[in-house]
Amino acid sequence: VQYFEQTMLDFTGKLEAIAGKKLDQRLLDEAVQLYQEIRHTIQQIYRLLAVPDPPVTWREVYELVNAGFFLDRVEYLSLLKEFLSEAQHKKVRSVTNKPRFLISGSLIPTGDTKLLNIIEEVGGEVIVDDLCTGLRPFLNLNIKENTPGGIARAYLERVPCATLPQLDLNGDRRLENLTELIRTYRPDGVIYHTLRYCDAFTFKANETKKIIGADIPFLEIHTEYATSDTEGIRTRIGAFVELIRTLNSDKEVEKVV
Repeated sequence: VQYFEQTMLDFTGKLEAIAGKKLDQRLLDEAVQLYQEIRHTIQQIYRLLAVPDPPVTWREVYELVNAGFFLDRVEYLSLLKEFLSEAQHKKVRSVTNKPRFLISGSLIPTGDTKLLNIIEEVGGEVIVDDLCTGLRPFLNLNIKENTPGGIARAYLERVPCATLPQLDLNGDRRLENLTELIRTYRPDGVIYHTLRYCDAFTFKANETKKIIGADIPFLEIHTEYATSDTEGIRTRIGAFVELIRTLNSDKEVEKVV
Protein backbone atom coordinates (compact mmCIF):
# COMPACT_ATOMS: atom_id res chain seq x y z
CA VAL A 1 0.00 0.00 0.00
CA GLN A 2 2.80 2.40 0.91
CA TYR A 3 4.57 1.59 -2.34
CA PHE A 4 1.53 2.43 -4.49
CA GLU A 5 0.75 5.55 -2.48
CA GLN A 6 4.29 6.78 -3.06
CA THR A 7 4.12 5.84 -6.73
CA MET A 8 0.98 7.93 -7.15
CA LEU A 9 2.64 10.86 -5.36
CA ASP A 10 5.70 10.56 -7.62
CA PHE A 11 3.45 10.42 -10.68
CA THR A 12 1.58 13.53 -9.50
CA GLY A 13 4.86 15.35 -8.96
CA LYS A 14 6.05 14.57 -12.48
CA LEU A 15 2.76 15.77 -13.95
CA GLU A 16 3.06 19.00 -11.98
CA ALA A 17 6.58 19.50 -13.33
CA ILE A 18 5.45 18.94 -16.92
CA ALA A 19 2.41 21.20 -16.55
CA GLY A 20 4.30 23.85 -14.66
CA LYS A 21 1.64 24.15 -11.95
CA LYS A 22 0.53 22.41 -8.76
CA LEU A 23 -2.39 20.03 -8.47
CA ASP A 24 -5.59 22.02 -7.96
CA GLN A 25 -7.50 20.42 -5.08
CA ARG A 26 -10.79 21.87 -6.27
CA LEU A 27 -10.39 20.28 -9.70
CA LEU A 28 -9.32 16.98 -8.12
CA ASP A 29 -12.46 17.01 -5.94
CA GLU A 30 -14.59 17.60 -9.04
CA ALA A 31 -12.86 14.78 -10.93
CA VAL A 32 -13.33 12.31 -8.06
CA GLN A 33 -17.02 13.22 -7.83
CA LEU A 34 -17.44 12.84 -11.60
CA TYR A 35 -15.92 9.36 -11.66
CA GLN A 36 -17.89 8.29 -8.61
CA GLU A 37 -21.12 9.33 -10.35
CA ILE A 38 -20.10 7.36 -13.44
CA ARG A 39 -19.47 4.24 -11.37
CA HIS A 40 -22.73 4.62 -9.47
CA THR A 41 -24.75 5.11 -12.66
CA ILE A 42 -23.20 2.07 -14.35
CA GLN A 43 -24.03 -0.03 -11.29
CA GLN A 44 -27.65 1.17 -11.51
CA ILE A 45 -27.78 0.24 -15.20
CA TYR A 46 -26.41 -3.23 -14.47
CA ARG A 47 -29.05 -3.74 -11.79
CA LEU A 48 -31.69 -3.46 -14.51
CA LEU A 49 -30.42 -6.82 -15.78
CA ALA A 50 -31.19 -8.61 -12.50
CA VAL A 51 -34.89 -9.12 -13.25
CA PRO A 52 -36.02 -12.22 -15.22
CA ASP A 53 -36.77 -10.27 -18.43
CA PRO A 54 -34.94 -6.94 -18.20
CA PRO A 55 -35.80 -3.85 -20.29
CA VAL A 56 -32.28 -3.80 -21.74
CA THR A 57 -29.83 -6.46 -22.91
CA TRP A 58 -26.37 -7.19 -21.59
CA ARG A 59 -24.99 -6.51 -25.07
CA GLU A 60 -26.38 -2.97 -24.92
CA VAL A 61 -24.98 -2.41 -21.43
CA TYR A 62 -21.58 -3.83 -22.34
CA GLU A 63 -21.35 -1.63 -25.44
CA LEU A 64 -22.29 1.32 -23.23
CA VAL A 65 -19.39 0.54 -20.87
CA ASN A 66 -17.03 0.17 -23.82
CA ALA A 67 -18.13 3.55 -25.19
CA GLY A 68 -16.71 5.07 -22.02
CA PHE A 69 -13.21 4.11 -23.17
CA PHE A 70 -13.42 6.81 -25.85
CA LEU A 71 -15.81 9.54 -24.72
CA ASP A 72 -15.21 12.71 -22.75
CA ARG A 73 -16.04 11.96 -19.11
CA VAL A 74 -18.61 14.73 -18.62
CA GLU A 75 -20.38 13.85 -21.86
CA TYR A 76 -20.23 10.16 -20.95
CA LEU A 77 -21.95 10.69 -17.59
CA SER A 78 -24.68 12.69 -19.28
CA LEU A 79 -25.29 9.89 -21.80
CA LEU A 80 -25.27 7.25 -19.05
CA LYS A 81 -27.97 9.10 -17.11
CA GLU A 82 -30.01 9.56 -20.27
CA PHE A 83 -29.76 5.83 -21.02
CA LEU A 84 -30.72 4.91 -17.44
CA SER A 85 -33.74 7.20 -17.49
CA GLU A 86 -34.99 5.78 -20.79
CA ALA A 87 -34.38 2.19 -19.67
CA GLN A 88 -36.24 2.67 -16.37
CA HIS A 89 -39.34 3.82 -18.27
CA LYS A 90 -39.07 1.18 -20.98
CA LYS A 91 -41.51 -1.70 -21.03
CA VAL A 92 -40.14 -5.04 -19.84
CA ARG A 93 -39.33 -7.34 -22.73
CA SER A 94 -41.59 -10.32 -23.33
CA VAL A 95 -40.69 -13.51 -21.47
CA THR A 96 -38.11 -15.46 -23.47
CA ASN A 97 -37.17 -18.31 -21.09
CA LYS A 98 -33.71 -18.33 -22.62
CA PRO A 99 -30.92 -19.88 -20.53
CA ARG A 100 -29.24 -16.97 -18.72
CA PHE A 101 -25.48 -16.81 -18.27
CA LEU A 102 -22.88 -15.04 -16.21
CA ILE A 103 -19.75 -14.56 -18.31
CA SER A 104 -16.35 -14.52 -16.63
CA GLY A 105 -12.66 -14.87 -17.46
CA SER A 106 -10.50 -12.92 -19.91
CA LEU A 107 -11.54 -9.46 -21.06
CA ILE A 108 -13.66 -9.02 -24.18
CA PRO A 109 -12.24 -6.06 -26.10
CA THR A 110 -14.33 -3.57 -28.04
CA GLY A 111 -15.62 -5.07 -31.26
CA ASP A 112 -14.88 -8.72 -30.39
CA THR A 113 -18.43 -10.03 -30.45
CA LYS A 114 -17.73 -13.58 -31.64
CA LEU A 115 -18.47 -15.32 -28.34
CA LEU A 116 -21.56 -13.21 -27.61
CA ASN A 117 -22.90 -13.76 -31.13
CA ILE A 118 -22.56 -17.53 -30.73
CA ILE A 119 -24.28 -17.54 -27.33
CA GLU A 120 -27.24 -15.63 -28.76
CA GLU A 121 -27.38 -17.66 -31.98
CA VAL A 122 -27.75 -20.97 -30.09
CA GLY A 123 -30.50 -19.56 -27.88
CA GLY A 124 -28.67 -18.32 -24.78
CA GLU A 125 -28.48 -14.90 -23.16
CA VAL A 126 -25.77 -13.18 -21.10
CA ILE A 127 -27.19 -11.20 -18.19
CA VAL A 128 -24.12 -10.17 -16.17
CA ASP A 129 -20.32 -10.33 -16.13
CA ASP A 130 -17.31 -9.86 -13.87
CA LEU A 131 -14.95 -8.84 -16.67
CA CYS A 132 -12.17 -6.26 -16.55
CA THR A 133 -13.87 -4.59 -19.52
CA GLY A 134 -17.32 -4.84 -17.94
CA LEU A 135 -18.77 -4.45 -14.46
CA ARG A 136 -15.85 -5.38 -12.20
CA PRO A 137 -13.87 -2.07 -12.36
CA PHE A 138 -16.90 -0.14 -11.13
CA LEU A 139 -17.47 -2.17 -7.96
CA ASN A 140 -16.35 -1.38 -4.40
CA LEU A 141 -14.18 1.56 -5.40
CA ASN A 142 -14.71 4.04 -2.60
CA ILE A 143 -12.37 7.00 -2.41
CA LYS A 144 -12.43 8.19 1.19
CA GLU A 145 -9.75 10.85 0.84
CA ASN A 146 -9.42 13.06 -2.24
CA THR A 147 -5.65 12.91 -2.46
CA PRO A 148 -3.28 10.96 -4.75
CA GLY A 149 -2.60 8.58 -1.85
CA GLY A 150 -6.29 8.17 -1.10
CA ILE A 151 -6.99 7.36 -4.75
CA ALA A 152 -4.19 4.78 -4.76
CA ARG A 153 -5.62 3.08 -1.66
CA ALA A 154 -9.13 2.96 -3.15
CA TYR A 155 -7.93 1.28 -6.34
CA LEU A 156 -5.97 -1.28 -4.34
CA GLU A 157 -9.00 -2.13 -2.22
CA ARG A 158 -11.52 -2.61 -5.03
CA VAL A 159 -12.53 -6.01 -6.45
CA PRO A 160 -9.23 -7.31 -7.90
CA CYS A 161 -8.56 -8.62 -11.37
CA ALA A 162 -8.23 -12.41 -11.70
CA THR A 163 -4.65 -11.95 -12.95
CA LEU A 164 -3.53 -10.97 -9.44
CA PRO A 165 -2.24 -13.87 -7.31
CA GLN A 166 -4.34 -14.93 -4.33
CA LEU A 167 -2.76 -17.74 -2.31
CA ASP A 168 -5.70 -18.22 0.04
CA LEU A 169 -9.18 -18.65 -1.44
CA ASN A 170 -10.70 -17.50 1.84
CA GLY A 171 -11.05 -13.75 1.61
CA ASP A 172 -10.53 -13.64 -2.16
CA ARG A 173 -12.64 -10.59 -3.04
CA ARG A 174 -12.90 -11.62 -6.70
CA LEU A 175 -14.54 -14.92 -5.77
CA GLU A 176 -16.69 -13.24 -3.13
CA ASN A 177 -17.90 -10.79 -5.77
CA LEU A 178 -18.59 -13.64 -8.20
CA THR A 179 -20.65 -15.43 -5.56
CA GLU A 180 -22.62 -12.25 -4.85
CA LEU A 181 -23.33 -11.72 -8.56
CA ILE A 182 -24.68 -15.27 -8.82
CA ARG A 183 -26.88 -14.68 -5.77
CA THR A 184 -28.21 -11.38 -7.17
CA TYR A 185 -28.64 -12.19 -10.88
CA ARG A 186 -29.40 -15.93 -10.52
CA PRO A 187 -27.90 -17.10 -13.83
CA ASP A 188 -28.63 -20.60 -15.10
CA GLY A 189 -24.95 -21.18 -15.82
CA VAL A 190 -21.47 -19.67 -15.94
CA ILE A 191 -19.37 -19.40 -19.08
CA TYR A 192 -15.70 -18.91 -18.23
CA HIS A 193 -13.73 -17.98 -21.32
CA THR A 194 -10.00 -17.52 -21.68
CA LEU A 195 -8.06 -16.05 -24.56
CA ARG A 196 -5.28 -18.25 -25.85
CA TYR A 197 -2.03 -17.73 -23.88
CA CYS A 198 -3.87 -15.62 -21.28
CA ASP A 199 -2.49 -17.95 -18.61
CA ALA A 200 -3.33 -15.78 -15.61
CA PHE A 201 -7.04 -16.34 -16.30
CA THR A 202 -6.63 -19.95 -17.41
CA PHE A 203 -5.02 -20.83 -14.08
CA LYS A 204 -8.04 -19.39 -12.22
CA ALA A 205 -10.64 -21.53 -14.04
CA ASN A 206 -10.53 -24.50 -11.65
CA GLU A 207 -10.71 -22.43 -8.47
CA THR A 208 -13.58 -20.44 -9.95
CA LYS A 209 -15.46 -23.65 -10.72
CA LYS A 210 -14.70 -24.96 -7.23
CA ILE A 211 -16.11 -21.87 -5.51
CA ILE A 212 -19.23 -21.79 -7.69
CA GLY A 213 -19.96 -25.41 -6.79
CA ALA A 214 -21.99 -28.13 -8.45
CA ASP A 215 -25.30 -26.25 -8.24
CA ILE A 216 -24.40 -23.93 -11.13
CA PRO A 217 -23.44 -25.50 -14.50
CA PHE A 218 -19.98 -24.31 -15.55
CA LEU A 219 -18.46 -24.25 -19.05
CA GLU A 220 -14.85 -23.34 -19.78
CA ILE A 221 -14.16 -22.04 -23.29
CA HIS A 222 -10.74 -21.32 -24.80
CA THR A 223 -10.79 -18.94 -27.72
CA GLU A 224 -8.78 -16.39 -29.71
CA TYR A 225 -9.43 -13.43 -31.97
CA ALA A 226 -9.41 -15.53 -35.16
CA THR A 227 -12.62 -17.11 -36.46
CA SER A 228 -11.16 -20.59 -37.07
CA ASP A 229 -12.62 -21.95 -33.81
CA THR A 230 -16.12 -20.54 -34.33
CA GLU A 231 -17.86 -23.81 -35.18
CA GLY A 232 -16.14 -25.71 -32.37
CA ILE A 233 -17.27 -23.10 -29.85
CA ARG A 234 -20.76 -23.09 -31.33
CA THR A 235 -21.01 -26.86 -30.80
CA ARG A 236 -19.89 -26.68 -27.16
CA ILE A 237 -22.06 -23.71 -26.20
CA GLY A 238 -25.02 -25.18 -28.07
CA ALA A 239 -24.71 -28.39 -26.05
CA PHE A 240 -24.39 -26.32 -22.85
CA VAL A 241 -27.59 -24.42 -23.68
CA GLU A 242 -29.45 -27.68 -24.29
CA LEU A 243 -28.15 -29.09 -21.00
CA ILE A 244 -29.47 -26.10 -19.09
CA ARG A 245 -32.81 -26.25 -20.88
CA THR A 246 -33.13 -29.87 -19.78
CA LEU A 247 -32.18 -29.02 -16.20
CA ASN A 248 -34.66 -26.14 -16.11
CA SER A 249 -37.38 -28.38 -17.54
CA ASP A 250 -36.70 -30.99 -14.86
CA LYS A 251 -36.95 -28.31 -12.17
CA GLU A 252 -40.34 -27.23 -13.50
CA VAL A 253 -41.55 -30.84 -13.41
CA GLU A 254 -40.36 -31.16 -9.80
CA LYS A 255 -42.31 -28.01 -8.85
CA VAL A 256 -45.50 -29.45 -10.36
CA VAL A 257 -45.02 -32.79 -8.61
